[in-house]
Amino acid sequence: MMLELKHATKQLICAKTRAQFTVQKHPNPEFEPVLAKGGVRPPDDVDDKNAYMVDLYMNREAGQKIDNSHLISIREQWFTESDMVMHRKERKLNLEYDFKRRPVNPRMVDSPVGAHLTFDTVPWRTVEDARIARGMFDQWRETRCLKTLEDFYDFEDFYLTKLALRKLNMRLNEGEDSTVILKRMFLRAWVKNMWGIEKDMTYKDMVQWLNEHGIPAKRGDLNAAAKKDAFPIKNTVPNTEKVRRGLSALKERYPTLCESDFLI
Repeated sequence: MMLELKHATKQLICAKTRAQFTVQKHPNPEFEPVLAKGGVRPPDDVDDKNAYMVDLYMNREAGQKIDNSHLISIREQWFTESDMVMHRKERKLNLEYDFKRRPVNPRMVDSPVGAHLTFDTVPWRTVEDARIARGMFDQWRETRCLKTLEDFYDFEDFYLTKLALRKLNMRLNEGEDSTVILKRMFLRAWVKNMWGIEKDMTYKDMVQWLNEHGIPAKRGDLNAAAKKDAFPIKNTVPNTEKVRRGLSALKERYPTLCESDFLI
């Protein structure tokens, strides 16, 4: 077996399949920068295409448009009896991760051009799981980019909350997240003295306590939880960063609370 070293870099951006850009070149000048533009065509007057792609990736914004002009095809020329002309058009930039594998272990990494989110990946359990995640990410990235840890946890919350709601007869309003499911299950258990949680204060005090600990609540939430048919349902709360912070606050007040009753 013969192995051949084709490329080498000191630091590389792997945006998605067929989208890689060199941040730091290899010390050996024989190695050219690794550059796969991911379907993006830099302007003709740009000399350093790699630097252009690195800057475009690091400073991208949701909904950003790029030039996608192209010459009329020979087929179109033939059928429309047209001259060779340029079609002027734009399309949305897409340099986001393609979710062909499941991202894990998110963290920020430094580079000469700034800090950016990175993560490891593992295989999806099924092809359907990958398709669902990609479909949900396409919804989420209409208004966001995956650039920071905050972005990662925001999408994780969006994704896992939607999965949880598929199995619950529950709706969330626009902008609500996984902490709403946690709040509803907790209050149902609190009102009815279940799951090791004791009803130890007035409704007014509980609303105030939840708000002070980062879990938005109002009197109507407790009224809904007190209904006769409103019982907590085990293992229905998505295990997100926001839920973990909320459970930590609840656990301090109610040490006998069992997280495994809540989390999926």
